[in-house]
Amino acid sequence: MSFAFAGALVLAAAWLWLPGGLIGYAVGLRRLALVALAPALTLAAIGCGTVVAPWLGLRWNWVSAIGAVLVATVIAWVVGALFKLDAPKTKRRWGNPPPGSLPPAGQSNRDGASRPAGGVEASQDGVSASIDVRALPRWSNRQWLGVISAGLGAGAFGLISSLVSLGRPDGFSQRWDTPFHGNLVRFIIETGQASPLQAGTLNAPDAATAYYPSGFHAIAALEPSWVGVWPAVNAVWVVGANLIWIVGLIYLARAIFPARPSYAVLAAIAGAAVQSAPASMTYLLPNSLAFAVLPALIGWTVQLARIVTRESTAWAGRLTVGAVGLVGACFAHPNALFSYVVLAWPLAGHIMKVLTVRLWRFGTLVWRALAVGLWVVAVGAAAAAAWALLGSAAVQSVVAYERGEASLGLIGAIATGLADATSFLLIAGIAPGLGVILGMVRILRTKQRRWLVASWAGAFGLYVAAATRWTWLAGVTGLWYHDRSRLGVVLGIATIPLAVAGYGWMWDLLRARRAAQTGQPSGIPEPAGPGEPARRLAQGAPRPVARTAPRPSRARALAGATLAVAAVAALVVAIIKPIRFAEGDYALVSDSQRPRYVNQAELDLIKRLPGELEPGKLVLGNPANGSVLIYSISGQPVVFTHVAGAWGKDRKYILDHFQELETNNQVCQTLNKLNVGYFYADPVIYRGMDQFDSLRLTEQVGPGLELVDQGGGARIYQITACV
Repeated sequence: MSFAFAGALVLAAAWLWLPGGLIGYAVGLRRLALVALAPALTLAAIGCGTVVAPWLGLRWNWVSAIGAVLVATVIAWVVGALFKLDAPKTKRRWGNPPPGSLPPAGQSNRDGASRPAGGVEASQDGVSASIDVRALPRWSNRQWLGVISAGLGAGAFGLISSLVSLGRPDGFSQRWDTPFHGNLVRFIIETGQASPLQAGTLNAPDAATAYYPSGFHAIAALEPSWVGVWPAVNAVWVVGANLIWIVGLIYLARAIFPARPSYAVLAAIAGAAVQSAPASMTYLLPNSLAFAVLPALIGWTVQLARIVTRESTAWAGRLTVGAVGLVGACFAHPNALFSYVVLAWPLAGHIMKVLTVRLWRFGTLVWRALAVGLWVVAVGAAAAAAWALLGSAAVQSVVAYERGEASLGLIGAIATGLADATSFLLIAGIAPGLGVILGMVRILRTKQRRWLVASWAGAFGLYVAAATRWTWLAGVTGLWYHDRSRLGVVLGIATIPLAVAGYGWMWDLLRARRAAQTGQPSGIPEPAGPGEPARRLAQGAPRPVARTAPRPSRARALAGATLAVAAVAALVVAIIKPIRFAEGDYALVSDSQRPRYVNQAELDLIKRLPGELEPGKLVLGNPANGSVLIYSISGQPVVFTHVAGAWGKDRKYILDHFQELETNNQVCQTLNKLNVGYFYADPVIYRGMDQFDSLRLTEQVGPGLELVDQGGGARIYQITACV
């Protein structure tokens, strides 16, 4: 790895974290929540800035980006002043307190309000069985050190594996969508247009506006020019798919299992080991960033549900921050919204339930009418949004997309869904499935955190539907392009906390058994059943305090070190084959098993073009071969920037009639109108696609084409017939 690319990685991390960190601090975020949610807030500020900049006549660059962040910071400060993220010091109406919030008789709660005699006892409606309503306990410095060390180790492991797969800073995955992402970054740099309403015009040049999510590309375009297009793209992808992903999983584990820092360690390790992760999306780059910020948003939603359950205030500010973060994720890719709905719908239902119960318990007709109206408005708004979204032309084109993949069959889909969706090794595939089963058993036994099972079931069902090509769910799976690799990452997000719960349970049982044998305290907080914390507190019992484990002996320390080494070794073994498979995506050699755009000699040819071609003249070529990479690598504009697009009348005419170059005058007229000066010929095309067959060149070259350069089987000609 070169020093220049190391600098690009640092700059990518700075652009992804610092703007959102400033905005989050202004709104009131602190500690782990600030670090985890900062990238989503960055995407929101950058995305809004790209939309507003053209209206103000501004180009998209680092100056306009900083301006957008400063404006967003001021707005965040105002929001933080209006809506406190922490519970304010106000008294609560004790007539109908939320479940689990009553202090012991004669004592005061955290807000300074005392429980009066005869107060209503906490409701045993099972809400606390779904959401842990207790306040987040503070972790000790030693616990934080362990969690941070695990996060740094997992992040470093992910970075190294991605860099090994990448091979070189300017590498690119030779898969379907990859060339377009580099071309869009080049387009933003040259035109200053980064708005998602304009980004799609790269593939629809005759349209005034065309939507395409450009949050990922807008950040990559902020890298300095000396970095280069593909190193900038790779830097944003590597940082987002590994570091943001790991931090988000740690925060998610902190939100779900607040008293267990060891579970956060397990989540970090699982994030590095699981193969259905953003790092596996070597060519779906915007998706990878959108999915990487999702765990933090799910964790924030868990916190919101806890606040709504425990407090009657402080939820408005948290809801605002979560909504803004989700908007930011959608600026990276709208799949974030659909995936969030799949993962967080049980939490949304819980929040609605709590609010409805509170309104209903006021007892008057007006309040109960509001409770009913809350559901009517919520369901109506969701239905209207779904109707408008699913009926839009953009979504319909996505749903209608045909992948041409064979069905795995029901048994195969279930097996791959349980086995990490994209696992290559048997042990790596069995581990997540076994953890899910153990987690479900634990949840069914304790009747706590049941929403994890519901969330996983929704993601698993959609994955199976996509893998089996079920037509009756095609309208839903089509939102993910009917792609089981995309839905596999969504399933991975749901799998990790459930597997952590399962393996953490096994570890707790082993510790408890050893403690029983030795007579020493285990240091494990005692679990409570549904409503148990509220019941104990309402009866005046003191708050339970977790016992502290004794200082580990030398033998136990050695056993822990051995276990850590074994875990690292297992990670390395499990990831070797996926790394080699990903290396194949980036390889510049001919391989009959994988599609290719270019080989090494052809790539060298493309890099030579800036000194051989007239600047500004477009290169015509089959976008299923190396010509589609010319714009991103050399900066020479091309006629077709991607295999798929709405090309317009003139480009379609060239596509259909280019072989009539020497006999049809209209061909030359159209070429001159588009400012086309060169033709790129390569008989080897990506996956044998035939819709651009007219742009293949036979061995007999007519007098209208003059050879400029060649390499790796590809040739670049100047079109002299139209001069």
